[in-house]
Amino acid sequence: MEKGTWIPFLEKLAQSNGHVENVGIRSREKIGILEMLLCQAGLDHASSPADVREKLGDDGTELIVRFYQSMAEKDDKDSLTSESMTISSISDEEELNVEGGKSTKYKKETEIALSRIFSLGNVTPPLNANIAPSEPYHGKPVITMTGFGELGRFGNQLLQYAFLRCYAKLVDAEVQVPYWVGKDLFGLQDDVVQRALPAVIETRETKANSTFTDEFLQYITQSNDGMPVPEIDPSQLSAGAKDLPVNVDIWGWFQWHTSVYIQFRESIQDLFTPVPSLKNHFDKIIDEKLRENGKRTVVGCHLRLGDYKNIAASSFGYVAPTQWYLEWLEEIWPTLENPVLFVASDEVDTVLRDFAKFRPITSESLGAELPESFADLGAGMFPDWYILSQCDVLAISNSTFSFSACMANQRANARFFRAHYADKMVEIDPWNTDVIVHRDMNKSALARSVDTLRILYDTQGSRALLQNIFFEIPYYGLRSMIMKTVLLKKLMLNSQPPQLAKATTQPQAAVA
Repeated sequence: MEKGTWIPFLEKLAQSNGHVENVGIRSREKIGILEMLLCQAGLDHASSPADVREKLGDDGTELIVRFYQSMAEKDDKDSLTSESMTISSISDEEELNVEGGKSTKYKKETEIALSRIFSLGNVTPPLNANIAPSEPYHGKPVITMTGFGELGRFGNQLLQYAFLRCYAKLVDAEVQVPYWVGKDLFGLQDDVVQRALPAVIETRETKANSTFTDEFLQYITQSNDGMPVPEIDPSQLSAGAKDLPVNVDIWGWFQWHTSVYIQFRESIQDLFTPVPSLKNHFDKIIDEKLRENGKRTVVGCHLRLGDYKNIAASSFGYVAPTQWYLEWLEEIWPTLENPVLFVASDEVDTVLRDFAKFRPITSESLGAELPESFADLGAGMFPDWYILSQCDVLAISNSTFSFSACMANQRANARFFRAHYADKMVEIDPWNTDVIVHRDMNKSALARSVDTLRILYDTQGSRALLQNIFFEIPYYGLRSMIMKTVLLKKLMLNSQPPQLAKATTQPQAAVA
């Protein structure tokens, strides 16, 4: 069915639901995905908005409209890119811009935004895109990640890059990744990916890997010329590990228990030390305006809100109330010498008034902006991240952004705390803990639902509880269904039948 027959239907549906703009979608693939969803509900392009509401209900109709709107937003952004680049690089704050074939801006999108789902499986094309992964490789040992930036934003990129460099050190190989903002911030010298190589994935046993559904693995396997796709696990990162795959393209989050990384601690902290001009710029601001030349103890608080308010059905998404941080501050403040509070958040204006008693300082009030020579990077999140990494005492949310700042912190006797969904503020050792706190998702569906509702009520109150019950949790479920549909559609468009690879590695070792 031609995509044109669906555009009027979708526009009419959007307008009937209060969305009056004619947004439009140009992608035939995306229209095909919506067609599959609607046809499964017994609808076609001749259906009326009333038919949709009868089949899907008001909430289901609103979900389809939001889905449609988000795809149109994605198309608008795609039109800004060059043909040689994908825009799947994850970001924190700014819109993506492409100059001379290099992505230099960040997109303001979350990991789970619908408009990002369409980049699932996308990679930045290798320099020599005509070489198949199955073709022999005769160069120097290399580890690549063509999907770098596909899984998570700045904090996740730091963790994935750290893994690549640790792994490459063990196998004496170089790292090749697409351009990312860390190259300029930290002075990294890696080449871009030269050619496609056989795929290797992080074990599906790790808690972060809900992404690696069977459909996603089918897609990776198919792009791997149908070859088996081995899995790697944390035990293989030990110094004595043998037979590690090399000359491969690696996929994964690598949010592993940090005890496996501690042997590389010094190297990782060196990696994430900013280039001298950038470090000196921010150190001067911190020393003079925040630490007051050593007279103040810097206490940092990072609060992640944003999309976390709407993903309670996930194993990791919970919003720690400001009250937890305030109770913690009341307890620790009298024990510190001349403390000063620094607050960072993706919704800083929302939370700042709650900390008024402690006279909080932000990167904006400090005037901590990137130097002019770095302004075009679109790395607006970096001042917050770097200042968090310099705190004497730091309380973080359940976020890789602030957790990676803990790992980068080299202050003597620094202390770290994390907001825990069950235990409020818990002291942690960033080199001997889980990167992200996950709830137990092996419980029964009923037990998981009860846990989700309890945590919602405890952290966000009754209003957010009702909002999630009647909209966000069903919407989250729809996103999961859409992810599968996107990948199945991509598989169908490929002429080679997919064959899911069987595990080829040893049984997975449990993470301590």
